[in-house]
Amino acid sequence: MSDRFTTYHPAKGLEEKFAEASKVKDVQGLEIIYPAEFNYDQIDVVKSLLRQYGLQVAGLLVDLFANPKWINGSLTSKDEKVRRDALKISIKAIDVAKELGCNIVTLWLGHDGYDYPFQVNYNEKWSMLIDGVRDIASMILT
Repeated sequence: MSDRFTTYHPAKGLEEKFAEASKVKDVQGLEIIYPAEFNYDQIDVVKSLLRQYGLQVAGLLVDLFANPKWINGSLTSKDEKVRRDALKISIKAIDVAKELGCNIVTLWLGHDGYDYPFQVNYNEKWSMLIDGVRDIASMILT
């Protein structure tokens, strides 16, 4: 478990996480984090683990927070390349969720940067955030 600042617990492999979760009484589904916990090429592995442990994907959380590249925001980053990467990952997450039979995709924007203390261009950052979310949401409708 980590975020953009530090690692809180040693990393565990995907199968180890599924195995541990399956031991929790009455657990039927998991929230998984894309692409922090697995990448697009591993969807078949995730499907296999879901079957093996009798679980479903309850929600897919888009990783726009754990990687240090998001330290100054994702959808609101000053760096256009970082913003494009955030959009690309978020849009791909919609496809991943569909492939895993999940209809909930979460954008957690707690560290996105539009509301940092002493933000110089608050309105500009807020507009960037709205535009980014709008671009992501528009992919759901296509």
